[in-house]
Amino acid sequence: MTGQQVCIGRSLSSEGYLMLLTLMVAIVCLSQISSVSGITFYASIDCGPHGNCSGYACQCESGYIGPHCEYQCNDTECNGHGKCNPSYSGSYGSSFCNCDKGYGGVNCSQKFDCSSLNNCSAHGYCSYDNYCTCDYEWTAANCSLPITCNKVNNCSGHGYCSGYQACSCSQGWTGADCNSVYNCSLLNNCNGRGICSADNYCYCNSQSGYYGVDCTTPYNCSALNNCSSHGVCTNNDYCTCSAGYYGTNCSLKYECVSNDECGFPNGNCMMGSCSCVFGWGGEKCQKMICPNNCNNHGNCSSPGSCTCDNGWLGSECSYSCSGIGGCGINGYCANNNSCVCYPGWQGVNCNIAKSPNCTAFNNCSGNGDCISSYGGDDYCSCYQTYYGDKCDLKYNCSSLNNCSGHGVCTNINYCTCEAGFGGKDCSSKPNCTSLNNCSGHGVCTYDDYCICNLNYGNADCSVYNPPICPNNCSGNGTCNQYSSCDCKEGYWGYDCTITCPKTKNCNSHGFCYAQDQCSCNVGWMGEDCSVPEPNCNAVKNCSYHGVCIENNVCACYTGYDGLTCADYSCRNVSNCNGHGSCVGVDTCQCKSGWRGNSDCSAFSCEAVNNCTGLGSCIGQNQCSGNPSIKCYGVVSTSGSVCSGKGTCVGTDSCQCVSGAFGSNCNSFARIPSSQLVINSVNFESVISIPVTLTGPSTYTFKWKQVGGSPSLQLSTIAVGGIVNGPGLYINANSETFNNGMVAGETYTFQVNITRADGYSTVLESSVQVGLSPVLKATIVNPSDNSQTGVAVTTKFTATIQESYDPNDSEATLMYGYGFYTESGLKVVSVYSSSKQTNLTLPYQTGGSVTAFVYVINAQTGNQKELKFSMNVSNPTSGKSASEVNSFVQNLVTSDASVSQLSIAVQLLTTSPSSDPTVVQQRTDIKQQVITTLVSKPVTTSAERDTLLTVLVSTTQSANEVSTTSVTKTLDFLVSQPSLAQNFNPSQLGQLASQILSTAVFNSTSISTSTTSKQVRTIIDAAMTATASNLAAGQSAVKTFGNIVAVVSSNTLDNLQPTIPTNSISSVGIKSISLPTASLQSLFTNSGLPSSTLVSLSLSTAPLSMYSFTQTKLASTLARIALINSNSASAIAVANLTLPIEFNLQLGGPVENGKTPKCKYFNEVSNSFTTDGIETIVISSSEIKCRVTHLTDFAIVPETSGTPTSSGSVVKPKDTISEGSSVSATLVTLLVAIFSMFFMF
Repeated sequence: MTGQQVCIGRSLSSEGYLMLLTLMVAIVCLSQISSVSGITFYASIDCGPHGNCSGYACQCESGYIGPHCEYQCNDTECNGHGKCNPSYSGSYGSSFCNCDKGYGGVNCSQKFDCSSLNNCSAHGYCSYDNYCTCDYEWTAANCSLPITCNKVNNCSGHGYCSGYQACSCSQGWTGADCNSVYNCSLLNNCNGRGICSADNYCYCNSQSGYYGVDCTTPYNCSALNNCSSHGVCTNNDYCTCSAGYYGTNCSLKYECVSNDECGFPNGNCMMGSCSCVFGWGGEKCQKMICPNNCNNHGNCSSPGSCTCDNGWLGSECSYSCSGIGGCGINGYCANNNSCVCYPGWQGVNCNIAKSPNCTAFNNCSGNGDCISSYGGDDYCSCYQTYYGDKCDLKYNCSSLNNCSGHGVCTNINYCTCEAGFGGKDCSSKPNCTSLNNCSGHGVCTYDDYCICNLNYGNADCSVYNPPICPNNCSGNGTCNQYSSCDCKEGYWGYDCTITCPKTKNCNSHGFCYAQDQCSCNVGWMGEDCSVPEPNCNAVKNCSYHGVCIENNVCACYTGYDGLTCADYSCRNVSNCNGHGSCVGVDTCQCKSGWRGNSDCSAFSCEAVNNCTGLGSCIGQNQCSGNPSIKCYGVVSTSGSVCSGKGTCVGTDSCQCVSGAFGSNCNSFARIPSSQLVINSVNFESVISIPVTLTGPSTYTFKWKQVGGSPSLQLSTIAVGGIVNGPGLYINANSETFNNGMVAGETYTFQVNITRADGYSTVLESSVQVGLSPVLKATIVNPSDNSQTGVAVTTKFTATIQESYDPNDSEATLMYGYGFYTESGLKVVSVYSSSKQTNLTLPYQTGGSVTAFVYVINAQTGNQKELKFSMNVSNPTSGKSASEVNSFVQNLVTSDASVSQLSIAVQLLTTSPSSDPTVVQQRTDIKQQVITTLVSKPVTTSAERDTLLTVLVSTTQSANEVSTTSVTKTLDFLVSQPSLAQNFNPSQLGQLASQILSTAVFNSTSISTSTTSKQVRTIIDAAMTATASNLAAGQSAVKTFGNIVAVVSSNTLDNLQPTIPTNSISSVGIKSISLPTASLQSLFTNSGLPSSTLVSLSLSTAPLSMYSFTQTKLASTLARIALINSNSASAIAVANLTLPIEFNLQLGGPVENGKTPKCKYFNEVSNSFTTDGIETIVISSSEIKCRVTHLTDFAIVPETSGTPTSSGSVVKPKDTISEGSSVSATLVTLLVAIFSMFFMF
């Protein structure tokens, strides 16, 4: 029980203290507590009704101040000459008011008098009686004199003006105008080794190596070998070394003195040694390296980036499904020899067709098709007139005369009529006699209303509009009814102008894509596609490291060797001279004791600190030095001397390598030497320069900028304003924040790390701000090269004219094409490496649609986007809401693309209607959209983003979402692997919010424990993804419709959340306190390293999430969780030894006869329970909850006297401190003690 603090509400007499101490000793004995020496009692701290005792001081409510919270912070108390001081504590030197200039005293009641000083001459203010504080550039007791030196020649350029006609002269200058020099002629003018700083007084330059009255006495460094000719003796027995040298006598030489020696930009010279950037290694950063050497299943094709051998996958080529024969085209490899099959396939290799199984649904009752879903159970897709999970229910239209025999009943009391019939019961045959019965070129759908066939127009469909093709197909083809050319044989292109006579029309083995340019079919090659491609299947297609020149004969690229070109070649580096292994293209991994220009031809003594101070390297890890020298008991030739991080240069004298410090070099720090950041990638992110530090001490950190322009305000742009922490985290540029960094500039930051015993090290890290890609592109209607067309119908052509990444000339570029919805959601229609594609666009209000083209570096994520304003007319113009539904229904086919489905949903918004029949039709269409969506395989991030965008659009209208739509959406999302990592967190949160707001979810028929758990899974994924983008000390507030969330990230050493109070209150929580020691113990036992970033997630959701429990809640529904930000996964928190405390705000008064209780949702009993929770009533509007696990919590009114499993209700202001772990018996005795000393 050591280290606890107890606040006592009133003063105790000496007898009271004695009795209290006696009782506490008895309690200690009863509880077998060994010591109470750490318990501190603070007497006479009564915080009154407006504060709480916290340790040894009062924490006042907002608006109250003072040592006992006895004063109300009110500006009127300051007599109109000041404002209330919110920091007033009642301590010596503190003031109730912050007074205006010229006022002071108790509550600003005194006006200071400076009348004798001309009231400061209007150039200052009276800060005390007869004392002026002058404005800038004014001086004198009454502030009447300007700070100017115009009468003393402005100090002659040899000083600065410090008062009225008063100069402060630079060293060596004197006189009223600083125009006279001191006279040191008697001292031979300091002999050129110093400055005459007063008459006959020399200030010697230490770098000259001399001192004395006239700077003629040389410093003596003979004991230091006169600095070994590599420095200057700047004090007796003290050398200042020349660049490139160090040590007491300057005899030691740095490994490097410039970045060029470290292969810049592959590395930087940091404190005399090479610090390599990611992807480079070796003594001089000359060796390209990859994580885990690509596990020997690939080659390091670029720094830090693996190109995997055929059959191996992952960023480090760490897993393969080749052991089971691969996954074919019906699935993908997700882990070692583990395939995930696409819908309709099964088996180890996904090569066995899986027949859908709906026996659980009575095989759809013969009224539907059994469909295989992706990652979920099979389900029934009912025929048009049936519904239900088993398709065993038939829509009833008996009240509509069963559609009069001219239609089909497709919903309850809803008919879909045959062409030529209308009305609710399909009994009406529309009359178009006034329109010549549509002239035989259309269908009469309503009285006097025709829908014309293709290429016919006018109200009666009498006008033929012939199709128009580009250049009329140039006479080399015919214009078909769809206004596109059918070219004659030998002609290609959208206008049939491209020919390939010189390449023999590609010999029918390809197509002509440009004049005399062929694109050959698979299996053919050559300029005219006349040469069969050789087959190298038997030699693994040359492992993609060579060219197949004959059947099963490879010509390997430089750097590769072997029959299949799978082996690395080191021929250009003498095959490593037999002293190493070939681990990359002309790249050797030398054995211990060997090195040399990547060919392992020279001896190396790296294992013995390169013999620094011990002589030269004369063999494998053999030095010519003196092995008798020891540092802290370890011989100087040992690889472990100086903690393995330095060189023993004398008895117990270590010379540490860069980053190591301490007498024995036993502290070691590293930071990234350099990194490339790109603004277009770092939106809502940070630029991180973490410190990796090991060693037995506590440390302080000081960061500053030492390179790059302009100078940055670190305290403004650093996350949380923290510039003296174990890492520098800078808010990156975004659409709403500018950190001042300029693209193309490199910024250098320096950190000074100091141990408690004074030892320190200085490290530097550079941040290069990269440039966005260059992109030029067009989107036009190919028929007239305009940006005008018809929604859904016109196929616009998007063309990339120029694109490259200025930061990476070898980058693999991908392109995205699509449009933005009216709500701002981004829909990617096409994502590929192709520089040209066709787009169909939706109709939006006003006829203007924003289309886009973007380019992205597939390796770094650097991207740039161009937007185009397109004029798109509405294909449903003039149609009723019901007709729009029919038009859209034709777009929603089983093979429709995701972007086509998005356009279909968008068209439904162009003609809003409250007609129940129309709403039901739209509900059915959206259900079909979702059914089609979730059956599609999703593999790329662009596909995932677009699919999620469409799901968000489809669920926006709360009354147009069916039960099936909700369940299919939830089933699909929770089945996705790595939901938090692969999907946009904002869209996940928005989708969860919309589902909770749908009419069907608010009914108990769909709000079940299963659906609620699925929604929680989606919300958790959004929180986890948000947490993974936060640095230590950073917090974020997210609002997704009716879901509000706050996430705060910190390290294991500092778990308390750094969230502003107003942010916490946005989720209905007034405050929260975490038992740091208890949680750290839990994490340590779980094997989490100390570098783990842990995020606290607080979120609230609509009460509809648990409407199936029919429980009335008296507060917001608060979900509290801890997240491992490094692995983007939740941390299970249960059975803590100390409680987590948080205060919930009541939503209103609790009914008479009922008591508010803290409860949590129990997933086993599917109910709210009080097990293991303690309830503490703070006030009529605030409840404190103490819990030992994390989940969903709320305040539930409970009839007074209702028994609970555990937990208790106590009076307000309970002050048992966090960390108390005494038993129930001990708590009872403490209550007795507190009762007793109120008697004294």
